[in-house]
Order: sequence, then C-alpha cells, then structure tokens
Amino acid sequence: LDDYPYWAAKKAGYFGDLDTDMQPGPSDGTATVKFVDVGQADMGFPSPGVFSFAIQNGMKLKSVFHMGARDTFSLAFRKGEGTNDLKTLEGKTI
Repeated sequence: LDDYPYWAAKKAGYFGDLDTDMQPGPSDGTATVKFVDVGQADMGFPSPGVFSFAIQNGMKLKSVFHMGARDTFSLAFRKGEGTNDLKTLEGKTI
C-alpha cells in the first residue's frame, strides 16, 4: 500500500480534527476508482493509468493530488493570459 501521501497530509495537519480511517481494499487494480465512483469509498489513490481508465469509462472523478518519481511543475495563468512560448516568461516573477 502506497500510503505516504496520506500520512504526510495527516502529519501536516490537512485533516485538522477530522478522524480519518484508511482501510485496504480488494486486490483489483481498478477497485479504487470503482469504489469511489459508486460511493463505497470517499477517496482513493489510483495510478495515472487507473485514473485514465476511470475517465475513459465515464466515471465522474477528479484528481487533486499528484505524486511522481521525478520532479514536475506546472504553471497557471488567468484565462486568456497564457503563453505558448516560455521565452515570454523571461524576467517575470513566478
């Protein structure tokens, strides 16, 4: 069970006073998204491939956390103010 994000968030206080209970599920690789989709689980931690499977099969799920084996970053812009050329960011504060 890859539960590092859960314990890191709990230690950082993201759950506040909320009493959480994490339980292992069945060994089906897609069980995480299936259980969340039908309301038998409140959240899950699927792999990117399993999450993609869920979206392709019409499950109305949201991904709100990202963890990868490499450094990643993203940039967000206000609507209509984005750029396709990173050189336009030169000298800007991010």
